[in-house]
Amino acid sequence: TDEIARSTYGVNPFVESPVIAEYIRARSRPADSVLVMGSEPQIPFYAERRAATGHLYAYALMEPQPYALEMQKQWIADAEAARPAYIVAVSIPFSWLMRPESHRLIFEWADAYLKRGYVQVCQIDIYADKAPIYRWNDTGFAEPPAPQSKEFIQVYRRMGGAPAG
Repeated sequence: TDEIARSTYGVNPFVESPVIAEYIRARSRPADSVLVMGSEPQIPFYAERRAATGHLYAYALMEPQPYALEMQKQWIADAEAARPAYIVAVSIPFSWLMRPESHRLIFEWADAYLKRGYVQVCQIDIYADKAPIYRWNDTGFAEPPAPQSKEFIQVYRRMGGAPAG
């Protein structure tokens, strides 16, 4: 049950993942891809859609290791080539395991990329001690809602054609 998952895994989005996946599956084509910004490979799996990158977990992208920056660049190249129909941005510390010395290129890229070609269609506030709060807008929020919790997920839909270069 949701209560067991939450008590076992805290705010990690195991409860929210099937809901997000169903939303994406219902509004996308089987050939579409999904980019998860975080370490939730279950979302594309549940959605029955391809992951936009082979980096299914973000942990190695944040580690203090010599290939982290190159891995972030590859992740970005994969995402741009895939032109995902949906992007799921996970703002939960355990999804990234970021450290003070972690490269931040992926976040700088994401901010610009999302503004060029995506619209936010969902905001999910996640709490350890109560049910998540979902806010949906299929056409996209004119003014995206501000997160009400420290841990949250934002879902973005690609607008029209490809995002600008």
